[in-house]
Amino acid sequence: MVPGKSEIAEASCALMKSYEAIVWAHHGLFAAGPDFDTTFGLAHTIEKAAEIYLAARAANGGSDDFLNRISDQDLRDTCRDFFMQGAIRAAEDDFENDVCGTTLAALSGQDVAFVRAMAQDDRPSRRRRRSPCGLLPNPTTGTH
Repeated sequence: MVPGKSEIAEASCALMKSYEAIVWAHHGLFAAGPDFDTTFGLAHTIEKAAEIYLAARAANGGSDDFLNRISDQDLRDTCRDFFMQGAIRAAEDDFENDVCGTTLAALSGQDVAFVRAMAQDDRPSRRRRRSPCGLLPNPTTGTH
């Protein structure tokens, strides 16, 4: 889709009726939620997932054939626990509509063991419910 055209805006509006987040290749991430902390937590989780996935591929010579794997069902269960199922459904259902392949792999592939590590992170969160992101420092004060 061409940036600045109504086609991408209309497609985004249609997807956001069903999902909390969408990722358009060459355009970026769009997330929505009931409040800033929830929305930022979702966007941060998706960005971190993609970052870790790319780092893992780089460490593996560019290959996506990883030794440590988790099943698709275990990944879905973990994402359900962190309220990420909408992002996964959007990536799976709308891949043909130019959803970023890297994020799709990071969210729904079998080779994302880092999700288990995020699920085991029990640090407190600013969010009302437990977040895989942990605490983020206040940019003004530098405190949590």
